[in-house]
Amino acid sequence: MVRVWHNPKSPTHKTLIIHHGRVFVGSAADDQLTRVAERLAQDESPLTLLGDKAVEINDQTLRRIETEADSTEITMRYARDGRNRFTMVSLPDV
Repeated sequence: MVRVWHNPKSPTHKTLIIHHGRVFVGSAADDQLTRVAERLAQDESPLTLLGDKAVEINDQTLRRIETEADSTEITMRYARDGRNRFTMVSLPDV
């Protein structure tokens, strides 16, 4: 199952993708969303289309997901290269 959320107005990362147990967080350009979907359909990583600060988090590295009540902002804490890191994404209002 593939889920893609994209919020062009986000002050943090704009794009959140969940695909086969992997989470991709980054900022796809609005005109790149079709290419992102094409890569996912071919079971390829969309990471290079999500910007320089994009990250891939899998179930082995994800430590915690946090959000505040009534907030659209999500913080994901994960491990990479032996260090604890985090990334944030702001989902669109639904």
